Amino acid sequence: MLIDWYTVAAQAVNFLILVALLKIFLFDRVVKVMDKRQQSIDDRLREAEEGRERAEELQQKLEQEKQRLERNRDEQLQKAKQEADARREELLEQAREEVRHERESWQASLERERENLDRELASALARGVLDVSGKALRDLADEDLLSRITERFLKELEEIGENERKTLAKGAEEDHRIEIATPFELPAESQKRVSKAVADKLQTDVETVFEQSPETFGMILSAGGRRFGWDLHRYFEQLSKKVDGLLASRMRDTQQPGNEGDDADG
Repeated sequence: MLIDWYTVAAQAVNFLILVALLKIFLFDRVVKVMDKRQQSIDDRLREAEEGRERAEELQQKLEQEKQRLERNRDEQLQKAKQEADARREELLEQAREEVRHERESWQASLERERENLDRELASALARGVLDVSGKALRDLADEDLLSRITERFLKELEEIGENERKTLAKGAEEDHRIEIATPFELPAESQKRVSKAVADKLQTDVETVFEQSPETFGMILSAGGRRFGWDLHRYFEQLSKKVDGLLASRMRDTQQPGNEGDDADG
């Protein structure tokens, strides 16, 4: 059998070309895909290994925590018992303190009632005096009385302190007006005189409004929530303070150990 070397050579060349084409267009790509697949598998294996290590580490920590809790269980129970005992003693002490307080309150209740009664009587007396004075003031209202009230107010205004003056002036600027209350209407001449004195003293040119107030027993200036003037309520307040002082002094005297003993003997 004769060998056609030309054909053999041509087939060899074709085979080499085929191998080169397979390598270029198929084998290299297959190798790349396989390498990528192998890299993915390696990454997953590494992640799985890391996860296993983390799981083992977590399991070890949990085991250690369990052992720690078991070791401290008795200590925690003992501590809780001590805290419960301390809380119980605290509650018992609070209860004893409340009982002592209630006993002291009960022992002092009669004295407090007597003090309140004295205070109410004194306050009622002072209010009665004030009401009678106010009624008399309204019943006796005449030009001379109005003049005296005006003079008294102007005297108070003239002697006003600098801080109070600034406060009233600021209140007037805020309200853009000044209100002056009297138990009955002032004559126009008195209103002009008071308005001028107020404007000069407070150094303001806001409107001054005069109002009648049956509950006012004098002359009261109001501006920006501040009040100034002369009124019988001032004497009522002073009387109330004096009565409160006398009652407080009386209570201190009756609460002295020697006085309590004298009362008991009596």
